[in-house]
Amino acid sequence: MRCRGAIEATKESQHGLPPEDGVAEIFMDDVLCVGNETSLAHCSFPGWKKHNCFVNETAGVRCRTKACGQSELECSGACIPYYLVCNEQSDCADGADEEFECETYDSSPPRGKLAIRLMGGPHPFSGRLELRRHGIWGTVCSDGFGPAEARVACAMLGMANTKYFQKQNDRFLVVDTDERTSLSSFASATVLGSLVYGPGKGPSWLEDVHCLGTESSLEACRSSPWGYSDCSHDKDVAIACSSYHVQPKTPSIGSYRDICGMPKYQPRMDQASVLLQYHASRNRILHQNFNSARSPTRRITGRIVDGIPAHYGAHPWLVDVRLRDLSGETLHWCGGTILTQDLILTAAHCFKFSPNVSQLVVRVGQYKLYAPDPYELEFQVEAMRVHRDFNPDTFYNDICLLKIRTTDQHRIFFNEYVKPVCLPTKQDTYVGGSYCIIAGWGKTFTTQRRQPRSAVLQTAAVPLYQPGECEQPWVYGNRIQRGMFCAGHAQGGMDACHGDSGGPLICRSVTGRYAVFGIISWGEECGQPNRPGVYVKVQDYLDWITMTADELQLYRA
Repeated sequence: MRCRGAIEATKESQHGLPPEDGVAEIFMDDVLCVGNETSLAHCSFPGWKKHNCFVNETAGVRCRTKACGQSELECSGACIPYYLVCNEQSDCADGADEEFECETYDSSPPRGKLAIRLMGGPHPFSGRLELRRHGIWGTVCSDGFGPAEARVACAMLGMANTKYFQKQNDRFLVVDTDERTSLSSFASATVLGSLVYGPGKGPSWLEDVHCLGTESSLEACRSSPWGYSDCSHDKDVAIACSSYHVQPKTPSIGSYRDICGMPKYQPRMDQASVLLQYHASRNRILHQNFNSARSPTRRITGRIVDGIPAHYGAHPWLVDVRLRDLSGETLHWCGGTILTQDLILTAAHCFKFSPNVSQLVVRVGQYKLYAPDPYELEFQVEAMRVHRDFNPDTFYNDICLLKIRTTDQHRIFFNEYVKPVCLPTKQDTYVGGSYCIIAGWGKTFTTQRRQPRSAVLQTAAVPLYQPGECEQPWVYGNRIQRGMFCAGHAQGGMDACHGDSGGPLICRSVTGRYAVFGIISWGEECGQPNRPGVYVKVQDYLDWITMTADELQLYRA
């Protein structure tokens, strides 16, 4: 009958007898059903027309003609408003409305036990706002929901410390609000509107929410009573949160300087140096040779050898530049560095064979190479700018900027695991002997050609060469040009290698923050004596970066 369920079964012809001149034929008797059958014919009964019933003993049923509304709870064959749940009075015939998680709340609205999550978005920082009250997940109406309300919701999520995100059954859940971090360290929030990430389910818990923006919970804001909402799910609000405040997009990159170069885990250059020297005689980390770049006389490789596992969050600016093959799969191609929410710094030689930008993908937040990470996100490349004087034979001016394609809903949201790096200042000095950090994914034995790369991000510390040392004839001689410098050990060992091209060499700036002093460019073999890694000196290209960034910000595909 395509009804929405049964309200009541009747007997003894309560719905009336057939007309006197009609024929009352009884087809079934003693019918026994489980309740999940799709037809009465599937139930147990003696047989068609086998019965001992009279015409006044016919059965009947009252069907529910419509489902309960989104603001109603179904119980005992009836619908009651959600605001009657846990009101210390049984409004359902079976008392089901008082059997939820009522005991966890001392008052209404609940205090300190409200759970919150963002659903349907590409990552934990963006999605449809959902609240759990009395164990029931519901949504929030977008009517009147603005930046101040979004800021409070993001603060409830504990965005200042993202360790409170937990993944269960492919969903990102957030702990209860009594475990949140302090509001003072939170930064920014954005209202994305309604239906951005689809409609939700369950009640629309709140409507007409009005916050100052300083409250620690949406419970403290003014709103309609819990469950009193006539909003449909096409008005479910969606928001995006960020752990760091970023000014609106401008042609310059200066607005990112307040958050750049501050990793969750500080790279320990001294510790990395000691550990890597210990490992130098044992396993080596060697990346895939992806481009076989060559000098006129010797093989030059896109340059991590002798690395150790990095902390997740120690290199939040590192990205994986990937190339899409004919099957649609993406493969590791080069490294890169986040400068802004849509600009990536990398090496020009990664694109010496001029791949179409539609084949390029930038992956941020990556730590594990063969498994997804909580804050991993992919972006298509919208535009690419290679230095116009790049020489693919000598690797002179080996620098490139990529602009990724973003929208308000799909963009880089800075957090503890994804953030930009600082650029060096013109006052920074490249001090010979000082240690800097490189990172990447690589093999653990150079002798096994087909061995898979490291499953997690590896890191290494390398010392800068003294001025003029790399230009010595027993090193690289006159092949070192302006805008290049060397880093590594004269005796060999720790080094960048195949597949790390375009990644950053990170040093401590005069500002005290970490800055991208170099771009991994080239070198002969990997980790060999007197064959250090050669890097692009980013300081010499600050004007080019600024000019090109301005040009790309004005670019529209």
